Amino acid sequence: MSEEELARVNGRLRDRGYYVFEKRLPNDLIQRLVDFALTQKCAVRPTDADAKRGIGPRVTVYDRANPAGLIYDFDQEDIVNNPDVQSLMADPSIFAVAQVYVGGAPVLDEVNMWWSVAGGTKPDSAAAQLYHFDMDRIRWLKFFINLTEVTSDSGPHCFVAGSQRTGGIPRRLLQEGYVRLTDEEVRKDYPSDKFVEFTALAGTVLAEDTRGLHKGKPPTRGDRLMLEFEYSVSMFGATPLQKSKLRVFHSKSFESWVADYRSVFQRWLS
Repeated sequence: MSEEELARVNGRLRDRGYYVFEKRLPNDLIQRLVDFALTQKCAVRPTDADAKRGIGPRVTVYDRANPAGLIYDFDQEDIVNNPDVQSLMADPSIFAVAQVYVGGAPVLDEVNMWWSVAGGTKPDSAAAQLYHFDMDRIRWLKFFINLTEVTSDSGPHCFVAGSQRTGGIPRRLLQEGYVRLTDEEVRKDYPSDKFVEFTALAGTVLAEDTRGLHKGKPPTRGDRLMLEFEYSVSMFGATPLQKSKLRVFHSKSFESWVADYRSVFQRWLS
């Protein structure tokens, strides 16, 4: 990306809190990641009702014809050792956008992938289907990559534009603490044009400052597969980290990228 392009993206991120990239991932890469997500074991995330009954995560392979939960999470170590994910971890444009936004050499501290599945009769807080803001690190930027087409029915990501700015969340909501908020609570403080619902073709990349209010809309039909990268200014923060490590380098170019930018990948090398 040119300096002009980076400045334009950074300006929109600081103003709105999000940016949708025009270029999408190639179809063959998308299909390989979908195939991976349909054959790799993952954990069914407990719902609010499961937690009340003392039911924990269940490891399985996601069956699209017979879903058994609302969210299926993949192990981060399995994700970062996938060759196509590694190619994205070394994408210079993603890295450059993150570096400009956080204001320094970024650290790739989170790589997540999950299925969101239709089901349930009301929004589930454990599935992040209620509005909330993140407090992961000091400064950070997330990249959400849609690996399936996302319609209004299949659980699009939602965001309140501008709420990432200092003072962007009203004191009334902040005083409730670090909690999930209903649509009704949030809509009292923002005009309707601030509520953004990201429907998109497969391969669409969204950058977002999740200090702003956001949620996943509960799917009513089908499913959605999402890949997420988080770049932060440092590893300092409240979010606990799984023990995950890069076990194999699938290309010499990725191995060289990691060797040149060890601080970026420090979480996956220790």
